[in-house]
Amino acid sequence: MVIRSFLMVISILKCIGPLYKHVSPLRLVPRLSFVGIPKKTLAFPIAETQSRWIPHTLSRKVLLPSEDEILNDVNEYYHELEGKGIPEHHIHTLGFETHYIDWMVAQSGMVMEKQVKEMTKYLIHCLMMAGLNGYIEAFLQKYGI
Repeated sequence: MVIRSFLMVISILKCIGPLYKHVSPLRLVPRLSFVGIPKKTLAFPIAETQSRWIPHTLSRKVLLPSEDEILNDVNEYYHELEGKGIPEHHIHTLGFETHYIDWMVAQSGMVMEKQVKEMTKYLIHCLMMAGLNGYIEAFLQKYGI
């Protein structure tokens, strides 16, 4: 799917788009923002980083790219998903990669404590290795929280 304009499209496939960085409809960046749309991922860290990034864009502490660059960024993302064979209704499925969180943190000037970052990566590791039914026990063996 190639996005040619900044028109907002709401899909019946349980996704909304096109959105810049899974947050703002292209035509309304940054005036309208959604928090927590990405799915099958680390919901709370993503919602927190998005919640911190949005006011930075509104106050212009984070400079957004030009409209053309935003459109190109979204098109590249859609093209990348298409190349991987990922259907359009999974555009907000981020999985357990931390690059999106890392990008949001860097953009908004946040500093994620090293221990929190390590714990997050280990939690992802536990999810991948032990699955939904055993990841908590695996995580607690190391951190005992």
